[in-house]
Amino acid sequence: MKRKGFFRAAGCLLLLFGALSVNGQSVQKEYRRALKQLEVSADSARAMDLAERSLTVAGDLLPVKDLTRQAIYYFRFDGALPSFEKYLRKYAPVKTLARVELKKVAPQDVLIVGVRDFSQARKALSETDLPGRVVLAVFDAKSSRAEKLAGEKSASLVSAPSSSHFSQVAAAEAIFGGIQVGDSPAIRLAYGYAEQVGMSADTLDKIDALLREVVESGAAPGVHVLVGRHGRVVYDRWYGTTMGAMDGSEKVQGDMIYDMASVTKVMATLPFVMKLYDEGKIRLDDRLGDVMPVFRGTNKENMILADILTHRAGLKAWIPYYLQTIDSLTRPLPQYYRVTPDSVFTQEVVPGMYAIGSIKDTIQRQMILSPVKDDKEYVYSDFAFFIFRQMVEQFYGQPLDSLVQTELYRPMGAWRSGYNPLERFSVSEIVPSENETYWRHTIVRGYVHDMAAAFLDGVSGHAGLFSTADDMAKMCQMYLNGGTYGGKRYIEDSTVRLFSSCYYCDEGNYRGLGFDRPSFSNKVMGPKTFGHTGFTGTAVWIDPEADMIYVFLSNRTFESMNNNRLSSGNFRSRIQQTCYDAITDDDK
Repeated sequence: MKRKGFFRAAGCLLLLFGALSVNGQSVQKEYRRALKQLEVSADSARAMDLAERSLTVAGDLLPVKDLTRQAIYYFRFDGALPSFEKYLRKYAPVKTLARVELKKVAPQDVLIVGVRDFSQARKALSETDLPGRVVLAVFDAKSSRAEKLAGEKSASLVSAPSSSHFSQVAAAEAIFGGIQVGDSPAIRLAYGYAEQVGMSADTLDKIDALLREVVESGAAPGVHVLVGRHGRVVYDRWYGTTMGAMDGSEKVQGDMIYDMASVTKVMATLPFVMKLYDEGKIRLDDRLGDVMPVFRGTNKENMILADILTHRAGLKAWIPYYLQTIDSLTRPLPQYYRVTPDSVFTQEVVPGMYAIGSIKDTIQRQMILSPVKDDKEYVYSDFAFFIFRQMVEQFYGQPLDSLVQTELYRPMGAWRSGYNPLERFSVSEIVPSENETYWRHTIVRGYVHDMAAAFLDGVSGHAGLFSTADDMAKMCQMYLNGGTYGGKRYIEDSTVRLFSSCYYCDEGNYRGLGFDRPSFSNKVMGPKTFGHTGFTGTAVWIDPEADMIYVFLSNRTFESMNNNRLSSGNFRSRIQQTCYDAITDDDK
C-alpha cells in the first residue's frame, strides 16, 4: 500500500512538471528528490519516466538525425558517465576522444561533451575550445547556468538534474531522438522498462529462466533476446558463452555479432526488392524473364515474382555445392582449392582455404539449369533470394554488401551489421557458428556459415548477414513504423503492409512476400505478425497489432549444425509466448 501511494505521488509529480523542457532551480531540486526516492524504491519504470521528463533541452542540432555525413565524437570532460557512453553507442558509432585528440574534430562533425559536475567544471569548460557542432550534456547542474554557457559556446544542450543511470540514458535518448525533444517526436528506439509500455516486468523476467534452459540443455552455447514495444526496448538480456565448454570460450556480451543465416533474406535483400516495387521498377505479376534477361530462354523465365517471393514458383530448395568439391573423406579436392590465394584461386572460404574463382559461375549455371516444379506447391527455397540479390544489383548497379551499408545500415545507425564482419570488427566480437568437421575442418567464426554463400565472397541474398540484437531491433522497428526510422523513409507504408500480408492465403500458402508469417496452426503470434528465422538459431518477429518486436539470437549450430535441441525444445516460441503473456494493457 505504501508503494502504491508513492506511485500516485510520483505520477502527480510527472503531471505537474510536464514533458522535457523544465526550468527553475526549485523544480530541479524536486526532480532530484523524487528521482532519488524512485531509485531507492527500485521503481525503475517511473524513475525512467521522470528522468526523461526532467531534461532541459535546447539548440537546433537536437535530435541528431543524419548519422552519415559527419563523424560523431564523445569527449568525457570531467568524470565517467558509463551509462551515457554506453547508450550513445546504441544509436551511432560514437568515438571517445581524449583532450589531445579534439583537433580531429572537423567543423561538420558532432562533438558530444559529457560534464558530470558542472559547478566544478564551469570555468574550465568556458575556457576550453570545443570544435565542431557541440552538444553539451550536463548532469547535476543548474539549468539556467548551463543554458548560458551553451549559448556562449553556440552549443546545443541536454541538461539533467542528476547523474543517475536513468538520467544518463535519458540524455542519450534525447540527443538521438529516442524520446520527444520539444516539438520533434521520437524518431528512434528508446530504452526502458516493461511498465512504461503496458507490460509486466515480473512476467518478462521469466525469460531469464528460459535463456538458462537454452544453454544448460545444450540447445546453444549462447543466446540473446531483445523485446520492444511501443518504440521502447524493455527486455535485452543474454546468457551463456561463445563456445560452450571448449577452450577459448568466453561469456557472450550484449554487443556481440551473430551470423543471421536466412534472416538475411528480410533484413538485407528484401528491403531493396520492396524499394524496387516502390519505384515502379518491378511489379509483383512480372515474369522473371521480363525483369532479368539472364533468365530468358530458361525454365524459369515465366516464373511470377510474387510466386518466387512466396516460395511457390517451383524452385529447388538448394544444391549442396560444397559436396562437389571434396572427396569421400571430406578432404578438399586439389582442382578446387589452394591453401594460399593466387590469380585463379581467389575465393577465401576460411583462412588457409581458397576456392577456385570460377566456382561462382558454376553455382550460377547450376542454379539457372536446376529443375523446376509447376504445381504451385510451397517449397522453401534459398534460390529465390539468389535471384533477388542479382535483381537488386542489376537495377542499382552496386553490390548488395555495399548497398546495405550506404542505403540502410549506416543511415539507420545499425553500424555493427553487414556482410564479412572481419573487415570491420575483431574476431572476438563475433560469435562462432560451428566447429565444422565435414568441409572446412575448422571453427567457423566471422566467415559465413552457409555453404553456398561461402563460395560467393560471403555475400548472398539468402545468407551472409551478420548483426547484433540492437541492430536487428532497429530494422524491426523500421518495419513496425511502416518503413521509417530515424526520421528517414526507407520503404512506403503501403508496401510494408502488402509484403507482410498473407498474399496467397486463399490458396493455402501462409507466407508473406519474402517474409515468413505464422502458420495457420500457430497459436502464439498475432495473425499479422511477420519476420523470419535463421538456420544458425536466429529469429526476428514484428507484430503490428501488439506493436511489439522480438529478436532472438543464438549460435545453436555450435559445435554442430546437427544439434536440433533449440527446435525440439521450442525455445523461440516459448520465449515469444512469454512476451505476449507479459502484455497487461488492452492492446493484446
